Amino acid sequence: MKVKAQNQIQSCVVASSYGQNRQVENLRYIEDHRQIFDIENSYLLNSFEEFIGKQRKDKGGAIVCACNIEKDRRYPARFYYSCEFNLPNPAVKLLDLEEFLSFSRHIEGRPEVQIDRRLLEQFLATGLDPSKVHLVIFGIDARPELRHSRIKLSFHVRDYPEKMAIAIALCGEQRNWEKLIVNGNLLVAFDLFFDNRAAVEVYPTFYPADLQRPDVQAYLAEKLPARALQLLNESGAWLQIGISDENDSDVLYFNSVKSPNSFVDQLGNEMLKQVHAHYRNRVFEEVYIAIPESEFSASSIQRVKMYYQMNKFVNKMESR
Repeated sequence: MKVKAQNQIQSCVVASSYGQNRQVENLRYIEDHRQIFDIENSYLLNSFEEFIGKQRKDKGGAIVCACNIEKDRRYPARFYYSCEFNLPNPAVKLLDLEEFLSFSRHIEGRPEVQIDRRLLEQFLATGLDPSKVHLVIFGIDARPELRHSRIKLSFHVRDYPEKMAIAIALCGEQRNWEKLIVNGNLLVAFDLFFDNRAAVEVYPTFYPADLQRPDVQAYLAEKLPARALQLLNESGAWLQIGISDENDSDVLYFNSVKSPNSFVDQLGNEMLKQVHAHYRNRVFEEVYIAIPESEFSASSIQRVKMYYQMNKFVNKMESR
């Protein structure tokens, strides 16, 4: 599948003193996370590390190290690469996308891996205007058995109603989208499972300025469980709501939590505390905490996802 741009822009390379060494830095964060959780070598993880090392030489981007907690089990072999944004030439994002597709084809070279790209192809069928794609994110979730693993491709689109409409239709959920999409931004994610399943998840986003709007406050007060709303207000976070027919519940993402240690302690999940203990005194850029909405009606919160963004984007560093 070749991605075509709706606006043809000549490709360029982002070069900087930061970007030239960024792939080494990103690989170091991955290796540190692997050592913390004693993550074994795997075909998917080793391939992802090769991908990061080869493709990131002349560009920046940020690494997120993550861990999925389900009751008394943890799945720490989860990593995300957020491609650089605010690029002088937006068409570079299409190169990032082509690199991901090449990576997915490489992974599919293993006989036990089957990837269904039809949903992604439907989204990309009419081309992609890179000037309306704010961010491209690649992710992996490496499980002990390769067939239970997946890769993930996400687009943060902005003021792109035609692509938002396609994504909403593909995610298979009926919602009051006018109240959910309040600022022209939508994160669209494609989960490509290795057992030939695929899913689309969309993430309406409420930034701090949105959370000050009376209409947004009224909507969230009606929609969110009281405890979730309290955590949102106390944490200083901004909010995303993950919506997909693959989920048994909407997932609430508390992003840029101001006091992660306090947030984790309030949840009262012992496995989560053990996981976060490894990062409690480490330096990282941002933390994002995801909790299924249904967990807030249970006696205790058993399912949590932790995302640690380890470094700044190069463009943010150069603009200081």
